[in-house]
Amino acid sequence: MDSLSNIEFTSSKEKLNIILKNVTDRINQLPIFQTKKLSYFFIEKNSIISSILQITNLDTPNLNKSYSDTFCEVHYSFDKLKANLYNVKSSLGSYTGTLLVYLQILCAYLCGIKRITLDNATQYRERAVRGIYALFKPYFKNNKSNNNNPEMGRTTKRREYNILVKRNISKLENKNINSINNRILNILASVESEMVLNIDEDFKQNFLNQMRRNIIPQILKSKDNLIWNKSQLDNMYHIFEDLLYIKKRKHVNSNQIEIQPQLAQVNQLPRRSERLKIIGERYQTKNQNTIKNQNTINNQNTIKNQNTIKNQNIINNQNIIKKRKTRNKNNSLLKSL
Repeated sequence: MDSLSNIEFTSSKEKLNIILKNVTDRINQLPIFQTKKLSYFFIEKNSIISSILQITNLDTPNLNKSYSDTFCEVHYSFDKLKANLYNVKSSLGSYTGTLLVYLQILCAYLCGIKRITLDNATQYRERAVRGIYALFKPYFKNNKSNNNNPEMGRTTKRREYNILVKRNISKLENKNINSINNRILNILASVESEMVLNIDEDFKQNFLNQMRRNIIPQILKSKDNLIWNKSQLDNMYHIFEDLLYIKKRKHVNSNQIEIQPQLAQVNQLPRRSERLKIIGERYQTKNQNTIKNQNTINNQNTIKNQNTIKNQNIINNQNIIKKRKTRNKNNSLLKSL
């Protein structure tokens, strides 16, 4: 993991608490909401830890363990490195529920979770797979569309599903949109309702792509200016970027961990765009030095070639003089005869 995996924690809940506090503090410091804030709390039952991330009023105490009208709940099974996106509700609308889902996914990734599941039981399933659940894929199993070769049936449906979901429907007529939606619903009806997000090597870039190309543009298009502080959306994106590409830390004894200094370390990390700028400047300097060295070598070769030509001309002139003397001597001998 690129995140806090090199630090030992006394418990998985402690690690999750530090990560959630870091994320909520940084989002609230922007602030991303006009008159709201992020808060969180835990419910622990048996081996399951439930993390509830919610949007509350500014005057709501941070330790208030009651559900607001806009929240997202995730159940963690740390022993199996799995999490289940159990419930999401948004009375505020304007993609606040979508943001909570993505924040919970980010926290799960930073905790080392490898697999996140959810039950797509929404009323408009075809809309959810394009928006709030775009990172998740249907769990294609028990598919009986091809009895002779079940694997071929699953592969065909998986390919068709990916093509339909990625189709740009913004410029299509309503009848074509309805046709595509019906085909998506038919595929979803033929597989398990559970959808899966496997944390792999492509996760970080896919996550950021969804935020930049889908979530943030939709928030900017929304007409509700009473919820979002839209001028801070780019800064929110950079926070996600920094947390996903955070540098590895050295080993630290769990007894020496303090939350506040750790948060300060995270907040002091440069943005990825700034790091890329530094890398670009170093690359440009390296190229300039390479060109300078090449020019020096070329000049040295030119001087060497000039000296070689000069020396050759001297030798040639000496040979010419020698031949003339020999010829003159021969001519003198002939005359004396």
